[in-house]
Amino acid sequence: MDRSQAGLLLHRSIKSNDFATFNNLLHTTGLNVDWQNEAGNTLLLTCLIWRRFDFVQPLLAMGANIMTINKRNITPLSYAIFYKLPTVQLLLEKSADKQYLYDRTLNNTKYFVDELKECLYDFKFYVINEEVGMPEAVVCIMTGNPLYIQNLAVRELNIYLDLLERDDSIEKCDLARIYTMLIRRTVDLNTAVAFRIMWSKFDQNDLFSFAHDLLFTYLRCCKFSNQEYVECLRLILAHPNSLFLKSYYFDVFETNFCRELFYQFAVRNVDKHHRMLIILASVQLQEVTIRDVRSAYAYFGFNEEVFLLLKYLDSDSFHSIFKFITLLESDSKLSVDNLANLNLIVRLNYRKLIYSIPQLMFHGNEIIGEKKKLLNAVPSLFELSRFSFQKSLVKSYNIKDLKGFSKVVENLPLPQVLKIDICQEPPINYVSEECVV
Repeated sequence: MDRSQAGLLLHRSIKSNDFATFNNLLHTTGLNVDWQNEAGNTLLLTCLIWRRFDFVQPLLAMGANIMTINKRNITPLSYAIFYKLPTVQLLLEKSADKQYLYDRTLNNTKYFVDELKECLYDFKFYVINEEVGMPEAVVCIMTGNPLYIQNLAVRELNIYLDLLERDDSIEKCDLARIYTMLIRRTVDLNTAVAFRIMWSKFDQNDLFSFAHDLLFTYLRCCKFSNQEYVECLRLILAHPNSLFLKSYYFDVFETNFCRELFYQFAVRNVDKHHRMLIILASVQLQEVTIRDVRSAYAYFGFNEEVFLLLKYLDSDSFHSIFKFITLLESDSKLSVDNLANLNLIVRLNYRKLIYSIPQLMFHGNEIIGEKKKLLNAVPSLFELSRFSFQKSLVKSYNIKDLKGFSKVVENLPLPQVLKIDICQEPPINYVSEECVV
């Protein structure tokens, strides 16, 4: 059997979905794995056209080239990217020749930038090699129809960014637009690898004034895991230039930063420790209003989140604070009958809130009057000693959450009745003692 016959039989076995024949011919005929038919299609491209994804791995294992061009200037990679096939990741990770990813030349860089000005520029990100612990971000730069290889460039992200920065023909405003488009796209990924790279470029080039909607986009669209979501959000909020990221989009969508943030916390089920870290970072970025406090209360109740915001509450109108205190009257947790059951921190913060406005505003309010008497009472020695012991445990064992606290208490050589009492609403040091007292 000559090579032409073997090649035709291999293409035919792919089309007929005959994997057994395909696999046998692939390993017995000695045919070049990149053999092309009359249309210039390699075996790999034929597999993708006919959606025979099970046939792809054996071809890649034998060194199939994902950049071989057919007579229409289509490659297996450009075809997979254009049709958004599930094999793109596999092609990028398993192809034998990856030299193109690190090519430090890009002949049509100027063309890509010109296309950007006409809004005909697009990007697609992939993160490869995560499973082997060496993640790399790959960016596909597309102009026109990416099905044709002349409209597509694929580079490792750092390489592409270096190419842009070394190109003297690209003005700073154009570079900023490209970076802004890139970083927006990175939040759609399920990993923060590409985002971290782009964030470092934003920092180095001071491009924050070009991306007013970045914070809004991050909160609304980010698909990272909770851990990476929190880590990267802290990076954003902690940067001194993050004030540029306070987007008008919050007003357009009739929301604000805190309300959107707390909604995402609830949807993502972010744990309290990380919620407190983010809130602490956010209060450095913008003034806290009673509206923010009410949003925190709506999602988390009268707890540490609210206490921290109250500490940084901007000089708001007494009337707004009074309305919030009135709202709390319907909370059974803060009822007169239950105040004695609350831990010391909750009572102290509730007392501080009540006394933050002129007391004449409560004239004739017997319930508030009764609460003030209870909140002004000196804590019992047992209560103070329990609170002090709880704080000592938290500090000594560096406890971050309730589960960890319960585990530590369970291992103490104490009677069970005392263990139960100690575990009642412990003062977990989510941020710092000063922030919640």
